Amino acid sequence: MKSLLRDIHARTVDQFFKPSNAQMLSSAADQGVDLSEPIPFTFYISFRNSDDADGVAAMLESKGYKITRETEEEDPYPYEVEAETKILGNENEVTQQEDFFRTLVSKFPARYDDYSITYSDEEAVFY
Repeated sequence: MKSLLRDIHARTVDQFFKPSNAQMLSSAADQGVDLSEPIPFTFYISFRNSDDADGVAAMLESKGYKITRETEEEDPYPYEVEAETKILGNENEVTQQEDFFRTLVSKFPARYDDYSITYSDEEAVFY
């Protein structure tokens, strides 16, 4: 039940308070990103338990994601996993990845924290 409520909350926030995937992709294109080529996306997920974060990070790394780990002690979900992958810049690809990460975190005391699109070595479009 809790995972269902978290999913409803996340989708409501996404729908009403965040830019849509189309807006995110449009912003990246405005910055010169060629959306017809695979581009780096980083998906952010956070866990309450470091063992869960370690296991998921290892699984994602085995699937080809570049993994970065961070810890935010003051957050109720302090163990962040940043998973970078290159995908085509279209709404369907982004939605598939988001659904994958939402499904993944529903199996743990964890949350999906959004994504960013990297369009140069130093800049990214963030939610």
